[in-house]
Amino acid sequence: MISCLAGHVKADLQAMNEMDCLLTCIWSNFNVVEPESRLEGSYLVFDAVHGRMRRSGKASPVTIATRWYEKHVQAAKVSNKGWYGQFPHQENPNIRPKQRKGFFNQLQVFVVLAFDRSNTSHLIDTSKLGIFEWDDETMDHIKKWKVTGRVIDKQLIMVSYLFELVYDMMISPV
Repeated sequence: MISCLAGHVKADLQAMNEMDCLLTCIWSNFNVVEPESRLEGSYLVFDAVHGRMRRSGKASPVTIATRWYEKHVQAAKVSNKGWYGQFPHQENPNIRPKQRKGFFNQLQVFVVLAFDRSNTSHLIDTSKLGIFEWDDETMDHIKKWKVTGRVIDKQLIMVSYLFELVYDMMISPV
């Protein structure tokens, strides 16, 4: 619903087939993540040369800006595996021309479903007033989850994974 209200979903879903991306092609409906952004959650990677969304991602407990402008840039400068092999940084000495689909600098990162860590009370509220239902069984699993951080951090990571999954399915619904 939030994705629809934000204008991220195509207007006429009846004129689609099962292979179509659900995301709109009106790129102005998306906001570019600024390097100083404090938002965490999910993001989309837009290929400006080919005019399409390439992938979704999640960032938590780090911000989307840190994940993109620091972590992904660092990896794109040295790795030629997977995603970084397809979109290496132009300074990468390990570029494989047959694997490359473009360069990292042609990609833009859009924020899609995100939150500011200073205002997450409704996301992690375990009472009936929260946005999500965090039942006792789920909370027990979260507490045992071998991920560094407090229970609250783990809840926000799970919320971020959910947000990413929503956009993964919209990029490639089959």
